[in-house]
Amino acid sequence: MSSAPQRPRKYTDESFVIKAVTIGLIIAIVSGYLLNWYLDARSKREMDQAQSAVYRQYLRSTPPQPPQPLPDAVAERFKVRDELLAHPGVKPGPGFASPGVQSTGKAIVDAIDGAQGRQAAPRS
Repeated sequence: MSSAPQRPRKYTDESFVIKAVTIGLIIAIVSGYLLNWYLDARSKREMDQAQSAVYRQYLRSTPPQPPQPLPDAVAERFKVRDELLAHPGVKPGPGFASPGVQSTGKAIVDAIDGAQGRQAAPRS
C-alpha cells in the first residue's frame, strides 16, 4: 500500500464549462417557462377584453325586447310547482325539477289529501 499523500483535486476548465452550461440551460428553461406563462396570461386577458367589447357592442345594438307571456303549459308547470312547494308534506330533493316528478308528486299529494279528508286544491 502506498501511503503517498493525495493531492486535492483541481477543477479543470472542462468541468467549469460543463457546470456553466448546465446552469445556463437551467436559467434558459426557467426563463422560457416564465415568459410563456406571462405571454399566455396576457393573451387570455386580451381575449377576454375583446370578448367583453363585442358583448358590449351587441348590447348597444340590440333593442330591448318586451317580455313574452309564458305559454299555458309552462304556466301550468309553475302553478303545480308552487302548489307542491306550498304543501307542508313536500320537501323538494335533487330530482324535483326532473320531467314528470312534479306532476306525479301533485297526483300523489292530491290522493293523500283526499284519503285524509283534506280539501284538495281545485284543478283548473
